[in-house]
Amino acid sequence: MANPRTNTTSYEHPQETNLLNVHKAMQYNNSGEPVLRTHVDGISLEGNLPPSLEEIYLDKCELKKIPEQLTTLTLLRVLALNYNPYIDLNIHCLPYEMVDGKQQFTLEELHLRECKLSTIPHSLACLERLAVLNLKYNFGITIPDKSLPSSLLEVGLQFCNLMEIPNAVRELKDLRVLNLEGNMDISLVHAIIPPCLERLNLRFCNLYTIPQWVKNLTVLKDLQLGGNFDLIEPGWFEEFERIHRVNVN
Repeated sequence: MANPRTNTTSYEHPQETNLLNVHKAMQYNNSGEPVLRTHVDGISLEGNLPPSLEEIYLDKCELKKIPEQLTTLTLLRVLALNYNPYIDLNIHCLPYEMVDGKQQFTLEELHLRECKLSTIPHSLACLERLAVLNLKYNFGITIPDKSLPSSLLEVGLQFCNLMEIPNAVRELKDLRVLNLEGNMDISLVHAIIPPCLERLNLRFCNLYTIPQWVKNLTVLKDLQLGGNFDLIEPGWFEEFERIHRVNVN
């Protein structure tokens, strides 16, 4: 039986200085699986990382590229690279496994908050298992057509200064959660939205009226409208049989 593990470790690797920083940041989730969480500025990941890692958080590390050491972490599901303004999104450094002789990336969540991204690479569409993509606070970002994987269930585009909903987002037929909060100049009157949305956040979008297409979201459960003008008209939500929460504050 393995020895009981505390919340953090402090393994010492005198021969691997940079790896020491990584291991000192190691934590374990409720299931006992290791999680790498570090905020060390300019950290360089050298040496081998535990192959059992499922989540890695490398926020504010001044990374210029995705560490190559991640390639072999086939159990990795969550990668956070928030606040790395110089990051190059080379997905070929992400973990993958071979399925029927083909390379298949294993990542399910990718968090890129405030990375000063002007665009995202078309290669991101190759992340066939990606379910969650967070692009919050990437001001003026453009999302090219066909650049998002069809597997996405949740997309965060808060405070990105969008003028319209990108076509790549509109094409996500299985999208369940869309967050557009803080896009003050976005045009939503004639927007086309994936019909399976269950949660939609339109807070602080400078709206004077609720877009009519919202009524087409027949499975919508959560609608966030706070920070806009007086929007609610009598009887407006009578058509929503499944909606659980509406926030207008």
